Amino acid sequence: MSSEHVIVVEKRSDFRWSDPGVKIVTAEEFIAEGPQARSRVRKVTNLCRSYSYLGTGYYCSLLAEARGDRVTPGVEAILGLARGKARAASIAVLDRLVGPLPGIPRSISTLTLQVFFGRTEDAEFAALARRSFELFRCPLLEIAIERCDAPQGWHVAALQALDPRDVDAHRDEVFTEALGHFTRRSWRPVPPVAAPRMDLAILHDPDDPLPPSSAATLGKLVAIGDSMGIAAELIEKKDFRAWRSSMRCSSARPRPSTTTPSSSPSAPPRRACPSSTTRSPSCAAPTRPTWPSCCAATASPRRARTW
Repeated sequence: MSSEHVIVVEKRSDFRWSDPGVKIVTAEEFIAEGPQARSRVRKVTNLCRSYSYLGTGYYCSLLAEARGDRVTPGVEAILGLARGKARAASIAVLDRLVGPLPGIPRSISTLTLQVFFGRTEDAEFAALARRSFELFRCPLLEIAIERCDAPQGWHVAALQALDPRDVDAHRDEVFTEALGHFTRRSWRPVPPVAAPRMDLAILHDPDDPLPPSSAATLGKLVAIGDSMGIAAELIEKKDFRAWRSSMRCSSARPRPSTTTPSSSPSAPPRRACPSSTTRSPSCAAPTRPTWPSCCAATASPRRARTW
């Protein structure tokens, strides 16, 4: 089945490049479209400035999916960019694609990549760019790579959607080539990523002059967790409340009742705990592990038990 392609931008001025040969509409025009009977599948590329939850970009992708369009990025991909546990698992995959980069001077500690539909101008990062698009299905990405004490010497420090207005002018040719290649090829759904069996947040203080664990040790801990199916991520004190909130949201699901009808003959009677001030060992409340104030870990299995 043939298809048509539409590019959605927030403002006409956001798309400064030459005519790509496909239809370009603003978000307002796209949202105002009424129901239309189409004989062809429509592909939609959402290049809005932001995909923040319930924002214009998010709503355009949500509406496109509701209309039966094949949209990039889809709603699930947008949410995956915001979910800490999904990002941690995917970034751990990208970390393995960052090489030692021996040609980078020691004076440079941070590199910023702009990825357009899985392509970048530097061939040394081609595999990283391609895999980042496969994992996140975000048309425009900005990836920050920082020097670290890990064996490969570098790691992915940050990843976020890129506003089309922020595409560097000297990368315009790379962008137009990547866009042309993407609009001509067939649409492919987002490949499924295996969900981790546990989430592990490692609370640390990067400004501690005498940290109990070095950055290299923490990096190895994250890598080992990834190999065991554990989505580990480093968080700071300021991130702790947001992380706990996300865990509570992910655990909001119906659970089977643990009560047993009293009329059931097979249910053994429950023993009451002694009323004395001294509890028996079987009734003692479990103690919680304590962590050093400068470095602590919070583990949450898939059923969202938190410490």
